[in-house]
This record gives sequence, C-alpha cells and structure tokens, in this order.
Amino acid sequence: MTNTLSRPDRQCGFVIRVSRQVSLSNEAAFLGFYDGRLRDKWLDATVTIRKAFATSLVKCNWIDGQPTLDVRFRAVTGRETEIEVEHRRLPSKLEALRMKDFWSSALERLELTLVPKR
Repeated sequence: MTNTLSRPDRQCGFVIRVSRQVSLSNEAAFLGFYDGRLRDKWLDATVTIRKAFATSLVKCNWIDGQPTLDVRFRAVTGRETEIEVEHRRLPSKLEALRMKDFWSSALERLELTLVPKR
C-alpha cells in the first residue's frame, strides 16, 4: 500500500493518494466501486459517480458535492489490480491525514468484501 500527501498550492488545498493492490480482477475491482449496491457494502460514505472510463477510472463527487475524487484501476495480473484513490481539495493537513486513514481502511474493506470466501 502506498500513501502520499501533498499540497500543490494554497487554492487547491491538500491532496492525498492512497493505493492498494487487491486480489480482484480489474473488472471486479472497478465494478465494486462503480456499482452503488456493491459500494454500499464496503464504503462508509456517499459518493456520486460523475464519469467512468471503461475499467480504468471513476471520477466522483465527494459527500460535500465537490468533484474531488478520482479512482484509478490498473490490472497487475489477471487476478490482481492496483487501485489508487486521489482525493483533492482537503482543507487542512489534519483532514488529509484523516482521509488517508479512511481510504486505506476502505480499500481493505473493498477487498475483504468482494474477494470470494474459500
């Protein structure tokens, strides 16, 4: 898992990027985020999908209605996918750190929820 925190300029606020490699196909990982019923099982927040590009990118509005969330999907192997969440316009460093923890946990829950039980 990779986590980064940056502040590109004062007007845009803080930006975080959290990535995790999950044991899901690219299509399954994408669908787990794109499909509202599946997303409700693992994400403890309401997001609105604005645009989706095949199985590679979902652009979302966050809870506050702002277009600040991009989720990228990259197939590593047939059964492994890297998911990267970029959350922009966070107002403070404290909020950015809180959101890094939030997304780290959320991506872990996504995998635990969607990986078939053996």
